[in-house]
Amino acid sequence: MHRDLLPAGGQALDVACGSGRHTVWLARHGLHVLAVDRQADAIAALSAHPLAHAGLIDAQVRDLETGQRVIAPDAYDVVVGTHYLHRPLFPQLVAGPIERAGHMLPQYHGKRFFDAEQWRSALGLILWGFFKKVVIADNTAIIANKIFALSAPTFPVLWAGVLAFTVQIYADFSAYTDIARGTARLLGFELMRNFWHPYLATSPADFWRRWHISLSTWMRDYIYIPLGGSRCGTARNSFNLMATFVISGLWHGASWNFILWGAYWGSLLLLQRFVSALGFGKRIPWIAKVAGTFILAAVGWLMFRERDFGQLMSDFSLSPFHLSKRDWAMGLYFAELVALYSLPLAIHMFFKGILPRWKIDLRLPGPAQFALETALGIVLFMGILTLRSLTTSEFIYFQF
Repeated sequence: MHRDLLPAGGQALDVACGSGRHTVWLARHGLHVLAVDRQADAIAALSAHPLAHAGLIDAQVRDLETGQRVIAPDAYDVVVGTHYLHRPLFPQLVAGPIERAGHMLPQYHGKRFFDAEQWRSALGLILWGFFKKVVIADNTAIIANKIFALSAPTFPVLWAGVLAFTVQIYADFSAYTDIARGTARLLGFELMRNFWHPYLATSPADFWRRWHISLSTWMRDYIYIPLGGSRCGTARNSFNLMATFVISGLWHGASWNFILWGAYWGSLLLLQRFVSALGFGKRIPWIAKVAGTFILAAVGWLMFRERDFGQLMSDFSLSPFHLSKRDWAMGLYFAELVALYSLPLAIHMFFKGILPRWKIDLRLPGPAQFALETALGIVLFMGILTLRSLTTSEFIYFQF
């Protein structure tokens, strides 16, 4: 683009968007942004510019060759304030989902009206989120914290604690996501689903298609693919995959256990690719795949939870043999307690995750479905009042 086509005081920022290459022109003159074609791409590039954070920008999208403004039939003005609405949107600000401009910008500019059905589903999502947090996550947290505080736990007691943390971290994190999505829905915004029954995953790869979906897709698009993704040789592709998961571990904190956790998952995905290439696993029953993936995830959560490397090595060295009946009874007691608290999660997974897989739809006619959901809401509310943990804990992902 010729510099004399730019108004005085402007500077060019090349952006690939739409069907061709365009230039976003920035100037210190006003607060107007014109975005066309793939407006999300232009705004994303614009948001990264230093002037965007100062709020002193006037941007236009112009053709790189002619310098003329590119006006698409569906183009619309995007006010810079939109950027500042997206950044602090409070429901998902602290712990996600990690939203992108392409998903949120059209919602900011769309008209929003009161919708009774939308509010009903939003309040149900919020209520379910609070139940998962204060009844399931906080109660299992007590068990996990007490067991991980032991200096010399036995094999069954330790793995009962791992089971407790496995339930806790899912209930805790997905609870925040449900509350955030429900709150945003009350305001007329639809946030992406961040979890889809990850403990029903049938493989490590399937687990990451279901767990923290917004982070895993972000890592895929902005780390794995830019490194070369799968469009290269086996060795380089393996490096790209491993690097992506190690970085995802570092994203949780600069600690050796997070790096080990990321490397563990990267290794599992590489192993899965190798096994699949050999043709193994095709005849393994679905329930066996789910159980195996759940166990692998639980082992990973032990690495995630245990900050002391020496203690982690001690945990893995524990033997299930030559233990007293009392040791096994104690571990079984804690495991049964965790199972009791996680029963609502299991019921929810059965109706929302398993029955649809079997093509079974249990929805009732309109009034009956409304009555059923109202009754479930009352049960959840009473459960929050009567079964909530007396010891509350902060959301786990607030620390990341």
